[in-house]
Amino acid sequence: MNFYQTVRRLTAAPILAGALLIILGLHRRTIFSSPWQWSASLLFLTVLPLLAYPLQRYFPRFREQGRRGQRTLAMIFAVAGYLLGCVSCLIFPTSPALRTVYLEYLLCGIVLLLVNKVFRRKASGHACGVTGPVLLLLYFGLYPQAAAGAALTVLTWIASIRTGRHTLPQLLAGSLISLAAMAVLAIVSGIF
Repeated sequence: MNFYQTVRRLTAAPILAGALLIILGLHRRTIFSSPWQWSASLLFLTVLPLLAYPLQRYFPRFREQGRRGQRTLAMIFAVAGYLLGCVSCLIFPTSPALRTVYLEYLLCGIVLLLVNKVFRRKASGHACGVTGPVLLLLYFGLYPQAAAGAALTVLTWIASIRTGRHTLPQLLAGSLISLAAMAVLAIVSGIF
């Protein structure tokens, strides 16, 4: 595996969601009401989306589609995790900040599903999954971490192009989806 393939694997959306949650747990502890809530967030945003990869073999429809089926199943598992996270906000006391995190992921997941599966256009879920955490870091005032994330976003774009996984317009579309979702949430919460 070459450098660019390694970059792509290490910057998969669930892995970066996990990194985001670790950073928030260290620097913005009040977002989570308890260690249980932090663990549940890790389950919904990281573990459940990653489970799609080893479980693909147990879903014949997705197994037969190979890599394409794997990506589709991963998106389904991810959106299921995002939905469960949002539902948990309705059941348990949750900070507005954590609701924002879940809603950012849910909005992005829904729009990506619509764009890629319904409208048959190609927007990079990978770019969306890298850009979203950077925007959330900015939202929470974690500027040094956001700057590192922005550099990682550029590296991920380069890796995606070098490995032939995405074109520049697809990467731009994925990042714009994340930006649009964050803008909607910021407007609704009264920041702008």
